[in-house]
Amino acid sequence: MQSKGKNPRDFGGFDLFALILGGSSVTLLGIALFFLARGSIGLPVREQIGLCVLLGTILLITLTQLVLRFWENIARKNDIEKNTLPSRLSTQPLDYLVSLLNVSRAVSVGMSLDELCQVIVDSCRDCFDSDEVSLMMLEPGSEQLTMKAFAGHRDVSVVRNARMTLGQGVAGTVAKNRTPIILGSDVDARRFPGFQAKTRRITSSMIAPIVVRSRVAGVLNASTSHPTKTYTEDDLRVLCILAEHAGIAAAKARDTERVSRIIRRFRRRARQSDLETTRHAA
Repeated sequence: MQSKGKNPRDFGGFDLFALILGGSSVTLLGIALFFLARGSIGLPVREQIGLCVLLGTILLITLTQLVLRFWENIARKNDIEKNTLPSRLSTQPLDYLVSLLNVSRAVSVGMSLDELCQVIVDSCRDCFDSDEVSLMMLEPGSEQLTMKAFAGHRDVSVVRNARMTLGQGVAGTVAKNRTPIILGSDVDARRFPGFQAKTRRITSSMIAPIVVRSRVAGVLNASTSHPTKTYTEDDLRVLCILAEHAGIAAAKARDTERVSRIIRRFRRRARQSDLETTRHAA
């Protein structure tokens, strides 16, 4: 932020010219009233009254100008202070709502798990203005996290096939502990077994576990390399809500698959029963 230089005519909220004009008017009016009171001005009474009215009018105009300049200066300073606030701060609540609405709509329309995971990742990137966002899910019956959706990564082929063991690295540790965290540019590798630093410098990142019915199902990660950007607790709370939506979708997908297996099983049994009935009838 660049500070604006002070206007040489700006004097504590007043215009310097207005101060001089007002001071002169007050002085002239005082002198005129003094001589009028003593009767020592060699002018007719009518002209003396006209002179007083003129000086009074100038004084009133000057005072009005002073008041207007004073409030104008205050308004200008308030505008400057508002404009110095980060623009992201003023739009962030709206970004939160839009992202949550997009994800909620995707859940309600019955998207597949893969499609919904990509919607969550894209929404995270837009909401937090992240450089990279990834969503990893735990393979059923194993401790391997596999990449489900991602956005912003340069080496797509490597990221698409990325795998991580539960409890290893930042994502694996967060998934195992089920505790969301915010990290800065300096990461204590001792906290994360098997930690491997990124090739690019990350200034801020946040990771949230995806939990389904009290069981860990994956992890959602967002990061930025912008030198002046840091994620906040509010950002992390919204990330956790988006991760929860991913968990809901995962649970829904599992329930759908379970129901589908049951239906397929009943259909097989029904076909076998029909075959046996036909065989006995023959």
